[in-house]
This record gives sequence, structure tokens and C-alpha cells, in this order.
Amino acid sequence: MTEAPEDRRIPSAFVARASWIVFSFALFLRLIGIGWGLPDDLHHFSYHPDETVNVLVAQQIEPAKFDFDPDFYNYGTVYLTVLSVGSSLAGALMGSGTEDPTAVYGFLGKSILMGRLASSLAGAGSVVVVFLLLRRWVRIRFAFAGALLLAVAPAHVVHSRFATVDIVAALFVALCLHFSLKLLRAPSEPERDEVFNRKQVLLAALFAGLAAGTKYNAGLVVLAILAAIWLVKPKRPAMLTAQVIGVAAVAFALSTPGVFTNSEAFWRDFSYELSHSREGHGLVFVGRGPGFLYHLLNLAVGFGLIASLFGAVGLVTPRPEYRRVAWIVLAFAAPYYVLMGGSNVMFLRYTFPLMAVLSVGAGLALDRWKDAPRANAAAVAIWFLAFAGIDGTGLMQAARTSVWMNGPDPRDTTARLLIENMKKEPGTTVGLASDPWYYTPPLEPSVGMPRPAFLRSGAEYMAGLAQQGIFRYAPADFSQRIDFDDRLLSEMNPTYVVFSSFEASDLDRLSRQRELPEKFRGQVEQYRRFMDQLKEGYEPFVAVGGGVPQVHDLEYIRPTIWVWKRK
Repeated sequence: MTEAPEDRRIPSAFVARASWIVFSFALFLRLIGIGWGLPDDLHHFSYHPDETVNVLVAQQIEPAKFDFDPDFYNYGTVYLTVLSVGSSLAGALMGSGTEDPTAVYGFLGKSILMGRLASSLAGAGSVVVVFLLLRRWVRIRFAFAGALLLAVAPAHVVHSRFATVDIVAALFVALCLHFSLKLLRAPSEPERDEVFNRKQVLLAALFAGLAAGTKYNAGLVVLAILAAIWLVKPKRPAMLTAQVIGVAAVAFALSTPGVFTNSEAFWRDFSYELSHSREGHGLVFVGRGPGFLYHLLNLAVGFGLIASLFGAVGLVTPRPEYRRVAWIVLAFAAPYYVLMGGSNVMFLRYTFPLMAVLSVGAGLALDRWKDAPRANAAAVAIWFLAFAGIDGTGLMQAARTSVWMNGPDPRDTTARLLIENMKKEPGTTVGLASDPWYYTPPLEPSVGMPRPAFLRSGAEYMAGLAQQGIFRYAPADFSQRIDFDDRLLSEMNPTYVVFSSFEASDLDRLSRQRELPEKFRGQVEQYRRFMDQLKEGYEPFVAVGGGVPQVHDLEYIRPTIWVWKRK
């Protein structure tokens, strides 16, 4: 007979207080540095490339008028609707004030902050869901331990401070897994009737639909519900399966109504995402190897190598009575990993749903050896190393990134230095190696404008910058410009040349590889020519930032900015 966990006797009020403790700790971590990179008088756009676009798109949604069509469907509409409500609150807090020239970027900053708060709450909420999920199956201290690994996962903490879809989607995935597992009767729980089972399963289906309505591939979590039905074999499983699919589909359609109301735009953007997945993301993932391997690196960096291995062990070797728990969780995690691994776009943020899964695995791993003193001591020691971050992740890295995000950004530091030098030395000029964007030091407040805006008015904007002594070489036909054009050096001969790790690191990495795809060889050769000429006529002046793992969507918070000065 299965032994019930000894803390089944713990009052529910204690569990509620424990949940609040877990939530408060996770939220506290996520609120530190939440003001990072927000628009201000130095730069009028966010230092995260997606946040400004998300806020602008969200303005198309008007919940009060039942208009939920953003005409933008690179992902579902759930988070954009949240952002729309947040923008309305930001506008109400600011008042009218349209005559104030700071009103536009002030409104943008407050709207982004509202979106970030939603992400922080979702990130902390995910930690609580993991705790409550594990609480039904393992001792409460092991449930704490599993949840705490997610609470301090560095990438999860960092992205919980962004106004983006990823953390919210991961919350819905965790909720779906939690309610899917409620179809299983945990030790010492009473028998369930058919009504109870249906309620849990349909709640899980609701969250699966909302997950898809936030980020399409998160909808795969519906597989966990189907696995639970198949394993538990409740009454009328075929009907229950049909109800699950129906509820999930309706939840998705209601949360992203553009599927029907603006199907042309929906399929336009959905098709773009599919082609983007096949074609890759510029140079970022070229030469990185298959996604099946690269995402292991993402998990090692973003969640922790020790934590990932420990969680995986817990999922594949659980106690016999908890095998069905692991199978249900893996029914989602395995296909999701296969889907990620087959894509040529391999951002770390795609792994967030798996971090909750691995946290559950860690709780199961601790429970696995609870009755063997030596093995239990070893498991606890491994957990502590993972939590503390002995491998460069965990709490130590979460704290380090929090300090960075709460301090001066490298772009601000570099911009202030160059602006001061330009004031002291009339005639000083600065050359940009590529189009200005979120990675560019704000020598002028609008350099980080969204890419669509620059594509519309880039030539005129760069002409205006040139009058201020800020150059980016482009031929008469602006559309024929190239990055790292050596004519910037030979013809424009600026006093300083500035570029970031976002612009140079992938080119530098590929320049050291022997075999390159034909389509990228020209870019790499151009970079080599530029750097050779730069080293001849310029010398390193300052390098600011860096220190974060060279993972694209972690570098947002602290890119390296290099400045070279003419000899």
C-alpha cells in the first residue's frame, strides 16, 4: 500500500501561508530591476526590441468596445489584451498632458512597466503553481525545494521583467499541468466522482487554450490532459477527450478572435512564424548546431546545468507510485522539446515551459531517495548546489543580473561618454557600423526606434543624425546599404566608431569557422575587411558592459559596447 506523505496532516491554512511565502520571494526577485531600460529623456524607446512594438500593437485592442483585433498575429492576443488594459491604466495615471513633449515616451514607459508587472506576477505565479502541484505528491519541504529552483532560475527571473509573452504563456502551461494531474488521485486523497474529474480536466483545457492564445506552440500542453485521460481511464473517456479539445479550441478562439474576425492577417503572420522557424534568425543561430543540442545549452544557462540534470533524473526515475505523474508531464515536455529542436530559431526563452517541468522533476527526485539516508543527503546537497548556483546560475546569477538591471546600462554609459567628448571637442564625429536600434548607445534619443519605423524613414533619419556628427555609411540608394561597410572608415573617417556585441559577435564567431553557408559568406568577408581596416587606423578606446552568457536573449540586459578611436 502506498504510504501517504506525513505532512498530509498539515492544515490547509499552513499550505496557504507557505504559498504566499513562495510567491512573495519569487515576486521580490522579479521586481528588482524592473525599471531597466525603460524610455527616458536619454532614449525614447525600450532597450528590449519587442516591448515597444508590443505596446504599439496593443493600442489597436479596445476591450471596452469588444475590439480584440491587433492586426498582428505573430503570437496570440492574450498578452496583448493584458498590455492594452495596462496601457489604459498608464494613460489614466498620466492624465492628458499631450502638450508635454515627454508625454509620448512617458506613456510608452509606463505602459511597458504595466506589461512588465504582469510578467512578474505571472513568473511568481508559476513558482506557486509548481509548489502546489508538487505539494499533492511529495513532502512539503520537497515541494518548496522544487519551486525554489524555478524561483531563482536566472533567465526566468530576467524575462519576468520584460513586457513580452513568454512568461505568461509559461504560467498557463504550468496551470494546465497542475489541473491535468488532478485527474490522478494523490495518496490519502478521497475517491473522486465523475463531476470532479470533468471539472479538473476542463479547467486544464481552458488553460491549454489560453496558453495557445498567448503563444501558439504552448498549446501542445493539451497533450498532458489527453495523457491523463488515457492513464486514468475515467468514465466515457472518448466524450471527455472531445470536451477537452472543444474547450481548448473555444478558449483559444475567444482569446485570439482574429482567427475568424481577421483571418487574412492571422494566416499572414502565422505563416511568417512558420517560415521564420525554418529560415532562422539572421546570423544568430548559424553554425550553432541542431536545436536539440543547443536547447540543452539554453537550459544549462537559463535554468542551471545541475538543476536541469537533477530535474531530468527525477522525471525518468520517479518512485513507482509517481510514475504516472512523470508520464503526464512528459507527454507535454517531450513533444514540445522535439518541436523546439526542429526549429532553426533557438531562443532561450522558448525553454521557459520546460523549466516548470524540470522543477517538478527536482521535487520528485528529492522524494525518490527520502528513505535512504545517504542517498537523501546526496540529493539534498545536489539541490543546494543547484539553488545556490555553484555552476554559475541559480541564486547567485539571479542576484548578479538583478544588480545589473538595477544599475546603469552600458548603452547609457557609452552614450554619455561620447556626448561629453563631442561637446568638449567640436568637430568630433561618431560612426555606426550598422543601422541604429535597441543595441545602439543613444547618442540621439530616437536611435532605438522600432525596426518598421526605421525601414520607413531610415534615410531621412540618418541624414538628420549626420548633421549632428553621427554617421552610418550608405550609398545613394539607401536600400543598398550593408553592415560594417569599410567605406565608413575610408571615406567618412569618423573620430570614433561604435558597435555592440549584437552587431559583431556572430560575425566574429563565424569569421573563425572554416565552413560557412554560401548565403552568409559575403557578410562575414565584409566584416573581416572592416575589422582589418579598423585595426589599421583606429585603436580600442573603451569597452563597456558584457559579463552575461553569450545567449542572445540574455544579452539584452547587458550587451558589450565597443568604442574605437581614430589614431
